[in-house]
Formats: sequence, structure tokens, C-alpha cells
Amino acid sequence: MRAKHDPSVDVAIAGAGSAGAAAAWLCARRGLRVTVCEAGALEEAGARWAVSVPGWTFDEAGVPRPSGLELLGDDGPVVVVAGERRCRFEHHGVLDIDGRLLCARLRAAAAAAGATFLDHARVERWDEATARLHTTAGALAPRFVVDASGLGGARLLGQAPPRPRDICSAAQHVHAVRDLEGARRFFAAHGARFGDAVSYLGVAGGYSTIGLRCKGERVGVLAGSVVADGHPSASALLERFLAGQPWIGERLFGGARNVPLGRTADRLAIGRVAAIGDAAGQVFSTLGSGIGHELLGARVLADALASGRGPEAYGVTFQRRHGGELAAFDLFRRLTQRLTVDEQARLIAAGLFSPALARCGLSQGERLPGPLPLARAALGAVRAPLLGARLARVVAGMGLLYALYRAYPADPARVAAWSRRIERVVVAAHP
Repeated sequence: MRAKHDPSVDVAIAGAGSAGAAAAWLCARRGLRVTVCEAGALEEAGARWAVSVPGWTFDEAGVPRPSGLELLGDDGPVVVVAGERRCRFEHHGVLDIDGRLLCARLRAAAAAAGATFLDHARVERWDEATARLHTTAGALAPRFVVDASGLGGARLLGQAPPRPRDICSAAQHVHAVRDLEGARRFFAAHGARFGDAVSYLGVAGGYSTIGLRCKGERVGVLAGSVVADGHPSASALLERFLAGQPWIGERLFGGARNVPLGRTADRLAIGRVAAIGDAAGQVFSTLGSGIGHELLGARVLADALASGRGPEAYGVTFQRRHGGELAAFDLFRRLTQRLTVDEQARLIAAGLFSPALARCGLSQGERLPGPLPLARAALGAVRAPLLGARLARVVAGMGLLYALYRAYPADPARVAAWSRRIERVVVAAHP
């Protein structure tokens, strides 16, 4: 049912998925009048599968951590497999969450705080001259507009679509476990315990993966690949894997979508309009995961709008706080996308890919490696000099990107020159 609404609002949001719902809640609880326009049915908006989110992002965003049925797994050990090599690590702080229940919780909290949701209300365009947001449910006259409509959404900032090689095909299913003993044998064969996660790297070459974890009588299975690199889609990888695992039973829920990879858009806001989530490129590319940084973006955005500083202050603040980690780890993603599975196995064998470095990536920027893991990586570079040299260029570039993002310019006229410096770092890391 379509809600009645006042066309004059403080914040109009395109998209009611996790990014839009989080922004709606955090803005509404700060006293802003919020209307959210969702192109489809509200109950279908956002992730319909299990997602992995670092716990620290909930804390920093001011969003309570999931519990009960929403929480599928909590910080369990991970075994990474590349060819015949394995790397086991734990204490990474990542939570496995039912995306359906997370989105529903955020929307319910936003509605309780006073936000209005319009279903089947597709945003068509923003008219700067008349300050009207045109939707299929009518025109709104908001003070601010937020594009949370995702990769293929409204593009209210005129965002260019990502290049094909910067699009990850992702699919995730949760299945019943048909044979518990068969499941235990599967995990034991990979040096893992039942309940650990097993993640295969480079299953179809480069940036492609299969990952799975059991909890009780359920197993979540994730696949990802870059189709533009000539690899099968994530759904095809998933179906192929499941066909060889008779211990996995019927599908309970899940879904698939494309995820933008790369660093954030150079400008996250122009005038009255801001972008958040996939629409802004706020995705941790190494893992193809965006929800954690969507929550962080929603917090920064709500603070900026409620304080009267406006959308452009949000853009500057987010870039300086979090843009560096997204750009830096995207540089690492570009490295892995070029590696064969044998090269990834050699990274593990040489110690260039260690538990401490893996935790750093999985925690999505919370934990940077200390001197001991870096020293061990340096020793690994001696054992595998060619791979070590490639990794060294990337690590040096990552440090430069952190520094450049901390100095993100407040003056929009200086952003283009800043962006050219970023591109020079990227090219130097991957000549």
C-alpha cells in the first residue's frame, strides 16, 4: 500500500535497501523529515541473502549489532584455499548476517522514527532549477536528496557506470544440510572444523571465489567472479559447485546481483544531492562487500545533514575518513584479479599472504598489520621475488592512497587535480 505523504520534506531518499534504510533511520532519529522512494516492493528491497559485515562498522555507525535470527555467525575461523595451499585465521570480527532481516530491521527502525516509505515509487529525475524530485508517485520538494538506488539506479549525480572489469558477479545461497556427516568430512578434508568457513581463491582464475560456512543444519555458499575477464558468472560457479556436493540439500533463500568494484566516486555530493552505497562506489573491493561502508556513509551523511553542513560536507568527511581504505584495498583487488591460482598459492607458501594480513583485509580496514607481519611478508618476498616485487608496488601505492584521501580537497574545484594524482598512483602500482 502506498503511504500518504507531504511533498515537502527534509530528505528524500531513492532506494529502500540497506543503504537507503540506514540513511533514513539515522536522519529521522536526528529529527529530519524523511521520505524514501522504493522502485519495487518494500519487502523485496536490499539484500535477500546472507551477508558478511565487520562488527566495528555497526558500532561506528551507531547501529545496534544484529542478534537472534538475524545473526547467522559470529567471528568464526576461516580457512583460505588456493590450489594445494591453505591459510587459517580467526578473530577477524566479521559477522554473518541474514540480509533480509537486517534490511527489515533498518526499515522498521526508520519508520518508527518517523520516516515515510513509498513502495513502487521509482525516482525519475532531480530538477535542480525547480528543486523537485520527480517520481512515479508524484513530485517531492526536499531540502536534500540521497541516491541510494544502487548500481543500476537513478544516477542522480550523473555517475558513470563502472567498467566491465570493475563489476563483480556475486551470488549467495543458504541451503539445508542434507548429510551432517558428509558436511563434517568436507570441512575436515580442508583442514577445517565443522562451523569454520572455507574460502577457495581463484576457482576460475583471478578474482573469483567460492566460500561456505555451516551453522547447525544450514550452510551458506557464496560465489563471485568478474565475467568480463572471461569467467563464468557467480550463479554458474555456484551451481557447478553445488552439483558436486551431495551433502548440501535444498535451497532455503538467496539471490544474486552485480557489485561495483573500484574506489568511491570522486564526488559523493553535488549541491543538494548526495550518493551512498553502491551508487557512490562505497564497496570494499577486495571482498566485493558494501554493507559495512554503507552504514558508515549513512552515519556521516546524517550527521552532516542534521548539523546543517549539507551534502558536500558529508562527501568530504567520508572521503577523508574512509575513502582511503576503500581505494587502497581496491588496489589490492586489482592485483588478485591478475593472479593465477598457482600464483595465489605461491603467495601463501612464501608467507606473503599470512593470517595477520588476511585479518586486515577481512576486517575491511579496521586493523592494519603491525611490524611483525610486515617483516614476515618481507621475508616471503625473498622467497618469491617476482611476486614480492609486485606486492611491494601495491603496498607502497596503498600507503600513498591513504595519505591522498586524508587530504581530500574541500574545494570542489580542486577535486579533478586530486583525482589525477590518485590515477597516477594506481597506474604506478599496476604498470
